[in-house]
Amino acid sequence: ALPGEIGNVFVTGHSSYYWWSDGKYNTVLSLLDKLVVGDVVYVNYENKRYVYKVYETVVVSPKEVSVLDQGEDSILSLMTCTPVGTNYRRLVVRARQISPDPRYNTAGDSERSLPTN
Repeated sequence: ALPGEIGNVFVTGHSSYYWWSDGKYNTVLSLLDKLVVGDVVYVNYENKRYVYKVYETVVVSPKEVSVLDQGEDSILSLMTCTPVGTNYRRLVVRARQISPDPRYNTAGDSERSLPTN
């Protein structure tokens, strides 16, 4: 799903910097473990701000793919490796959309194609 749609907006990113990688965003989620239930997360998408409130943090194995499930709510899932600098487990922080009013969200387009590289 995309922000403003019913489903799971799923974002994943690195939690540590690898010296051999020149990427600019290697630490983008290195502080994800600081989010706690009740915290607010802001997502700016297509000139609109979406506000989500954290309701759960879980640690799962890399094989646990149920965290990708879409569901029937408008949620945001942020995922990174944990502990920082390893790839042993995955930290997933989940938040429910609180603004704009998610009752007005639309169903996601299941036929949306993914970009190819």
